[in-house]
Amino acid sequence: MNKFSRDKEREADRIGFAQLLEQDYDPKAGVELWDDMVKEEDARDYGKPLPVFSTHPQTRERRDDIKAAADAVANPPHQLGTEAYRAATHPFLEHWLEAELTRRMFASSIRVITDLQASQAPEDAGLLSFYLGEAYRRRGKEGDKAQAAKLYAQAITQPGAPPQAWREHGLALRDAGSKAEAATALHRYIELAPQADDLAFVTGYLSELETSR
Repeated sequence: MNKFSRDKEREADRIGFAQLLEQDYDPKAGVELWDDMVKEEDARDYGKPLPVFSTHPQTRERRDDIKAAADAVANPPHQLGTEAYRAATHPFLEHWLEAELTRRMFASSIRVITDLQASQAPEDAGLLSFYLGEAYRRRGKEGDKAQAAKLYAQAITQPGAPPQAWREHGLALRDAGSKAEAATALHRYIELAPQADDLAFVTGYLSELETSR
């Protein structure tokens, strides 16, 4: 049964590759995609691959097959469709980033988000910096807290930063003992997200900060 399923996956890859060429997309883009998948797998710190992929061909095999097919194309097209892709996916990006972190496979998530930053649209810079900071904070290894704080501070200076970047930046400043700066950041969070579910908690943090100065 596994062999049958893997052969079907290989067939699907061949069909997808043929359709890609028919629509004048760069065949080498698939190689880059599978290279990124290999890097994500190599970064994982959670044991064996997910069981759902047990009937799929190995990632390196798929990458190598796509590369061989791409190398065999004479005068390949170079269209990537980047702008159309970004327009179609942008409304879902924040949801997908949050879902990525709920897997709790933080080493892989750090790899994924770092790769996204390399080709980010300028308007997504703050969003990606924030979620990379979240990956470090939630992982919680030595040095991760400081790295997260650095990324939150970076996120609020960039376009696309979500309101919660200000909250986490404020809490990081509070932990560092910078009470005035922390209060400023938390006030900014409340301005940006006045209906936030955690408003009572943030208001409590502000009260503590402002009465202890």
